[in-house]
Amino acid sequence: PSTPALLFPPSPPPLFPLPPPISLPLPPTPSTTALPPPPSPPPPLHPPFAPLPPLPPGQFFLEMDCSGPFSTMIELYRCLKTYIIRSDEIQTEEEWAAIQPTGEETLGFQSAIDDLMHLRSSCNFVSLINDALRNLFTARTYEIGGLQYCVLHERSACPRGSQNKLRFCKGSPIFVVPMDRGSISRNLHVAATHPLHDLNTGEQSSILFALTGAKSLLIAGAHRHAYREASDCQPSYSLSDAAHNTDLLFHKASLRIHAWQQSNTSSGGGGCQESCAFLQPHGKGQSTCPDDAVFISVGTSMQNFYTNMTSDNTIINAFVTELNSSTGLSVRTPATSDCTLYGSTNVQGRVINNVQPGTECGTPATEDGISGNFLHMESAIDARNFRDQGLMEALAMALRTAITCSCAENMSCVVGMCS
Repeated sequence: PSTPALLFPPSPPPLFPLPPPISLPLPPTPSTTALPPPPSPPPPLHPPFAPLPPLPPGQFFLEMDCSGPFSTMIELYRCLKTYIIRSDEIQTEEEWAAIQPTGEETLGFQSAIDDLMHLRSSCNFVSLINDALRNLFTARTYEIGGLQYCVLHERSACPRGSQNKLRFCKGSPIFVVPMDRGSISRNLHVAATHPLHDLNTGEQSSILFALTGAKSLLIAGAHRHAYREASDCQPSYSLSDAAHNTDLLFHKASLRIHAWQQSNTSSGGGGCQESCAFLQPHGKGQSTCPDDAVFISVGTSMQNFYTNMTSDNTIINAFVTELNSSTGLSVRTPATSDCTLYGSTNVQGRVINNVQPGTECGTPATEDGISGNFLHMESAIDARNFRDQGLMEALAMALRTAITCSCAENMSCVVGMCS
């Protein structure tokens, strides 16, 4: 019989022979001995930065809206005025304590005032604002009427009051100086201690500063009744009253301004070898001293000072005479009026009248100490109407007449202004 056919023919031989199988070793049996821990990572080259402390609730840094341009000094002031702390916006002792500057901030602020008074620093954040003030103040240059001014003010704002209006966080003062010696015509320092309470005196001070070529302008950053607790300095006044509390930055700045004026007696510089004055415009009610539209004193009620013909009373008598002549207003002094608003408790006035700094809270000026350089001006509302251009120009001209020019080298005094 024949051989049966294969169901599947045999496979042909492979074209390429396969390599012999490779024998792989089995993995070792796990050891029951614990492995040592991995080595610790090396320490970092620099420790991590500490987190920044959180800002107090509601506080933030503010890009000020007052960047300008401004055509007049009063426009600049009215912008900054919106940030001045209003009456009763500080309610508790804790709130008041929170806005007080540290000792380091106070020294830094005084240093910045010194630099600007001596015109030895450009008006920019880097060169003027020292480390102590980095988070508190800013400095900005404004060109107004063709002149450049440096303005030092707080850079942070906090919501205050029932409507959460933005105000300076610490109620620090606003300080302004011309940046060029040639822009200064006289050694006059204008200060508004109550720019809100004494209506329009902030505007009036700003105008007179510009129209007289004055050396400096200082404006309180808080209402005199922002916090009504009695002042430790003079308990009949509020803690926030810049004219009656020596702990405030306003007074610290005033001391530095006065110190500059007393020490800088070089030719063409400061000093009172010829003429200087510290003007504080204030406001009185219509029923207070009603016979006087403007009542001007030097911080004393002693009539002999105003009537004796001495060099010390030259400025105030010339100022009053010129104002009476040019305005037709009733402008009087303690020599001719029984008004008692003569500023004898004003702490800046006391220092200007030679009371030793540090004792001015409780020590009045003596008759021999009255310098005649403090002009305490109380005006009725109509007599401080800053919108009355003729009145403001008359006030400025009276100051220009009373306080002689102190011009830079190669400049001369023409119509009461250096040119």
